[in-house]
Amino acid sequence: MQRVAYLGIPGSFSYQATRIYFGDEVDPLSQNSFDDIFKLLDSGDGDFGVLPVENSSVGMITQVFDLLNQYNAKIQGELFLRVEHNLLTISGARLEDIKEIYSHPQAIQQCAKFLGQSQNWQAIPFFDTAKSAKWVKGQKDKALAAIGSTEAARLYGLDILVSDIQDNSSNYTRFVIIARENEIKADYNKISLNLTLNHTAGSLYKVVEQFAKSNLNMLSIKSRPIVSRPFEYMFYIDFEGNLRDDNVKYALKRIQRHCSNFKILGNYKAGTFKHIL
Repeated sequence: MQRVAYLGIPGSFSYQATRIYFGDEVDPLSQNSFDDIFKLLDSGDGDFGVLPVENSSVGMITQVFDLLNQYNAKIQGELFLRVEHNLLTISGARLEDIKEIYSHPQAIQQCAKFLGQSQNWQAIPFFDTAKSAKWVKGQKDKALAAIGSTEAARLYGLDILVSDIQDNSSNYTRFVIIARENEIKADYNKISLNLTLNHTAGSLYKVVEQFAKSNLNMLSIKSRPIVSRPFEYMFYIDFEGNLRDDNVKYALKRIQRHCSNFKILGNYKAGTFKHIL
């Protein structure tokens, strides 16, 4: 049985992504942090990890991108999930009772407009959405609420006081599946890179130019500050391709000439869009 590490506890969105991608025949391994997921794979005590990397409302989850660059694990797959957040409370609670709302920082960000409706509410970052729900249930206090999924409400016996509270009605989170090795299959059609450019004029242009010259479709490019080098940036690039393709191999060799750091984060099959509550 495959051992799959995910953030949080049953009921978290990462847990649901794990179940959707791998099915029921899996050993889900609950972890407290993104770093713990990478360490578990590094030690050989896990086979795969499931990680959220970006959200359509609030952008990239920078900590995960940094860890992908730091560790040797490779992206082996991806999944896009439409995520609906709900305000969860113990039975009998009313909106006017609520003083504190707990959830993962990303969920709080994604529900900023709803949370701004009342000055009586204090949004408090917590470990993850499901742990927030479980903790609120245990407190038995009508002044406390959590932001979480319908599944978390069901698992931990909470009421859904207000449903669908995220700012964006098309709120998708992109999850990647990581593994220690990247086994390249013929139907893999997406490649992710991390690179730092040579500190010379036109280096970014020269990198981007290679995709056009090789007729490769760049899907996204994101910049991230380099902590130890003020006002210098690394780049994350996704593009269509397979590492078995000679055209792709040649393009990557030409790109690497313009980089002081170059890393292939993975080659995998582009993800599908799923809907969870």
